[in-house]
Amino acid sequence: MNTTFDAGIGQAAEHPAIDTTLRIQAQDLMRSHAPGESGSCQHPSCKGVAYPCVARRVAGELSDASSGPWPRQWTARLDAQSCGIPVVAVRS
Repeated sequence: MNTTFDAGIGQAAEHPAIDTTLRIQAQDLMRSHAPGESGSCQHPSCKGVAYPCVARRVAGELSDASSGPWPRQWTARLDAQSCGIPVVAVRS
């Protein structure tokens, strides 16, 4: 058994890379889908929808996933896209 390889996997699981693109997109969504004075989402596409709207809830998930392991980051992107929210994929 290769212990160096095993140690590398453990370190990656303990210290996931932060996906800054995903984090920035989440913050942008959070800013644009903030609650208005009436308690509903202020974004024009959400006219009268109670806060938090779908986009705001997805933004929270994107933000949480941005510092999680890569499978969670990838799944969060797919979840956002399935809700009609375009998310940029990072190319390596």
